[in-house]
Amino acid sequence: MRCLVAELPDGEVVGYASCAPELSTWQGREYLHMDCLFLWADSRGSGLGALLMEAVVAEARALGLDEVQ
Repeated sequence: MRCLVAELPDGEVVGYASCAPELSTWQGREYLHMDCLFLWADSRGSGLGALLMEAVVAEARALGLDEVQ
């Protein structure tokens, strides 16, 4: 399991995305399952959610996986 965090310049953590490689028995291959994407209410609308999603996709690529669910 991986947990990617959104952190403000002062070090405050304001959100996270958790994900883990999973095996699809239907497709017979691995993919990256994103379990949760969370941002504190006052950090929503700032673009941090999109950055976390980009980080999850980058994590999938780093693991050699071509799909995020």
